[in-house]
Amino acid sequence: MPALRSVPQSLDREVTVPEQLANQHGFIVIYPSATRSGSCFDVSTPQSLTHNGSSDPVGIVSMVQHVIQNFGADASRVFVTGASSGAMMTNVLLGDYPDVFKAGAAFMGVPFGCFATSDGSLWNTTCANGQSIRTPQQWGDLARAAFPGFTGPRPRMQLWHGTDDATLRFPNFGEEIKQWTNVLGVSQTPAFTDHPQSTWTRTRYGGTGVDAILNRARMVQYMVDGRLSVAYGHPYTIFKCRAT
Repeated sequence: MPALRSVPQSLDREVTVPEQLANQHGFIVIYPSATRSGSCFDVSTPQSLTHNGSSDPVGIVSMVQHVIQNFGADASRVFVTGASSGAMMTNVLLGDYPDVFKAGAAFMGVPFGCFATSDGSLWNTTCANGQSIRTPQQWGDLARAAFPGFTGPRPRMQLWHGTDDATLRFPNFGEEIKQWTNVLGVSQTPAFTDHPQSTWTRTRYGGTGVDAILNRARMVQYMVDGRLSVAYGHPYTIFKCRAT
């Protein structure tokens, strides 16, 4: 399972929690990192938004393939998760490589293709501000266009976002839901809704329990020492990606 860290690359709970769970449950965690200016993953260039294109998605998939080939990992049980820039990459990987990943969990991300740019930069202010609005069909078509020849089952998705996110604004959450309900072929009307905590809302699509193929959770966020924190089971400390 690639665990795509937020930016700057923190080595606290974003590493220790997946590591602890891996040791407990017997799975392998890969920790990719971005080294370019701003330390963000490339989720913007045409090459990154294409199956077998180039840039960071290909690099991450090559790591997955290396682990499968050399460490006996099960190719049918490959998952991806990430926060902030890593959440954006989680969306991209599920669009680019539905043949590789079984499911993903994106914490505070944006839809596949939302951060696309044509000027060579890797920052899309319109998207970051939650101002990229499309229909479910348009978002779904954007994701499907990354791998137009793919006809297999699509990965399940789990989405998380805090209402007060000041970098990747909360409206992106709704746009992600539009996209993945369309890609997965389920109704935008939740099949199940509950409140794990008083300020959180969880909804499920395409099923009411573990059979749901899309889960999402809305959280009220809080600040700790100037750093954005969210919690569900295990709290993660989130460092936000810098605009460049």
